[in-house]
Amino acid sequence: MSVKVYGINHIALEVSDITKAVNFYSDVFNLKKLDEGEGDALFEWDGSRLWAGHGVRTQQCTHHWLKNIWKVEVISLRLVDPRFYHLDTCFCPLFGGYVMYFPKAFDAESLAAIETRYPEDKRICVGESDALRFACNAVNVGKTIVLNAVSNELSRQLETLGFCVVQVPLTEFLKAGGAAKCLVLRLSEMDVTHAAGVISAPLEESASEWRRSA
Repeated sequence: MSVKVYGINHIALEVSDITKAVNFYSDVFNLKKLDEGEGDALFEWDGSRLWAGHGVRTQQCTHHWLKNIWKVEVISLRLVDPRFYHLDTCFCPLFGGYVMYFPKAFDAESLAAIETRYPEDKRICVGESDALRFACNAVNVGKTIVLNAVSNELSRQLETLGFCVVQVPLTEFLKAGGAAKCLVLRLSEMDVTHAAGVISAPLEESASEWRRSA
């Protein structure tokens, strides 16, 4: 069995036989597969509801715990494409009530739940090429969005809606299975997070400088 290692922080192992690899690490390190994690639970931009993913790494039966803990509406979304293993790889609630998502990552019932809660003019559907670059694995602070390099079409669409788009090349980190959001940990409440982005007027000017220097 050949093994290649990619990534920093996240570690990705490329193996020739996944079954042998799982058995090997289970035996040697006494590892157990757990259902998780933070990437399958995303708050609405104003904290009014919690979107919870399941179907690849997280079980739907865990969602009632989230409702009991946070005391908010929890909406379950089923992921059907294993390439998008966490909700935050294909779904991103944005400031102002927008959402950026890859429709083919969800089943019909989940798409209906999304479309029921977001009017058409608030829905930003990402194409497959941008989805595979983990465009939805973005960091959103107010009107600023930090994400991996994306298509000109998606960038223009976001900018037309008033967002300041900051593209950061993250191709190496994609090998480890993540992009911009996987590199950060939000510590503030949603209103504090977005208020900082809206109040900080120089942020958009700084983002323009970053784009020119990239």
